[in-house]
Amino acid sequence: MNVFISAFMKKGSKPHTAMIKVLNDFETIVPQQFVNDIYSFAKQARKKKVKINPDEFVMMIAELEKAELIEVVEVKEIVSVSEYEADNHYISMAIENNAENLITGDKDLTCERVVKECSKIGLRIVKPADFLEMF
Repeated sequence: MNVFISAFMKKGSKPHTAMIKVLNDFETIVPQQFVNDIYSFAKQARKKKVKINPDEFVMMIAELEKAELIEVVEVKEIVSVSEYEADNHYISMAIENNAENLITGDKDLTCERVVKECSKIGLRIVKPADFLEMF
């Protein structure tokens, strides 16, 4: 989620460049939790007087889904790798859909313990800058 928000807010940034690369060159899946998280984040930011319209984020996700650039999926079974339930939705989604990479800048997901646990099951947790170096 944080890559999407950063990409939306900072055109030309590494998250923006990584997101464009992913959308154009890879199958991109996100859990339904992603839509919920984006909307909640935008509502909180708006309360703090940040000029973000939560509906714009949701419409953008819908447009990306309609254009078949992303697929929003329901997670069937939540694994417990991270101490944060929301993070486990993303990890579970990646595992259920045989993803090779989970691109995030989230410090809780990129911590050594979570990265190590995910690598044991064949899932790479990568930051946007590292993803761009890989491809």
